[in-house]
Amino acid sequence: MMFPWRRAERATIRIDPCDPSPEFLRRCFAEVFASLDANPRLLIVDVYAECESLSEVVVTMVDGNPVFIIDGNGVTCADFRRRWLAEHPVPLVFRRRGVTRLLMSPTSGNRVKVRLGLTRLPAFW
Repeated sequence: MMFPWRRAERATIRIDPCDPSPEFLRRCFAEVFASLDANPRLLIVDVYAECESLSEVVVTMVDGNPVFIIDGNGVTCADFRRRWLAEHPVPLVFRRRGVTRLLMSPTSGNRVKVRLGLTRLPAFW
């Protein structure tokens, strides 16, 4: 039996506990999209939100583009030209003291499917 996720490349995004910024998240995902443009493949992205002061990190969708919201006040809209295909619950809420795993895979038409992956990693992993 083949497990394609075992051969997938991995990327990690750590939200800065001292300065949680939605603009930082937008830049990180822009780099992920650029990487997938250069070399289409399955990519596993682990997002760590290890900050006691954070109450909520959310990704919602507006006009087919993700909007990153941190604690309800910092909002940054990413212009990925409707390439983010949300196959995850919307809004997507990152766990405050843990890991949220996203499986990102290119599809036809220069779009990227974004799904939630299973994680068993504790916050300190």
